[in-house]
Amino acid sequence: MRIGLLGATGGSGEALLSLACEAGHDVRVVARRPDAVQVPKGASVRVASGDATDPAALGSGLDGCEVVVNLVGVSGLLAARRGTTVYSRSVAALVAAAPRAGFSRVVLVTSGGVVDQPDDGWFYTHVLKRHFLEPTYRDMRLAERSLQDSDLGWTIVRPGYLTGDKQRTDYRVSIDAPLAKDGSLSRWSLAHAILQRALSDEALGHTLAVAT
Repeated sequence: MRIGLLGATGGSGEALLSLACEAGHDVRVVARRPDAVQVPKGASVRVASGDATDPAALGSGLDGCEVVVNLVGVSGLLAARRGTTVYSRSVAALVAAAPRAGFSRVVLVTSGGVVDQPDDGWFYTHVLKRHFLEPTYRDMRLAERSLQDSDLGWTIVRPGYLTGDKQRTDYRVSIDAPLAKDGSLSRWSLAHAILQRALSDEALGHTLAVAT
């Protein structure tokens, strides 16, 4: 499969690129810093310079892809509190670029926090989410709606709190519903879930909650 990838220089993107290459996929990457993309030796990877919110850059850099995985975003409480538009703007750019590039499906990674979870505690709900995370969650929700309202095939992945790259395959996946006790998830596990579950035909048109 020819997979387009945005966000390849982040921890989750690096894990996905590595696993996709191990599985023999052909990967097209668009990155603002192409020299920072860690391409495995001998892998079938093409890296193009460009911004994830630029339709022209995505149209040329992702040409011939069957599906694009969007892993762009912000990390950290302070960055989340400041808010961002990168999720919604990157989805808008992908929708605009799709006719030129030829891809018909996008896998968008947001967060389990965009919806209420069964076991959200008082501190998370009234302090962390309300005062730190909500500005970024608002843009994630906008990105999700924009993708769902487009003509593209879509899958939305909502992981738990992302941690290091521990290689665990015993994560849980829920389709179109939040997970009880939505805990942490390693970036390696997220990448594994994307390749094994989110890219499947069964995940088309669905939201996947993923956590350990």
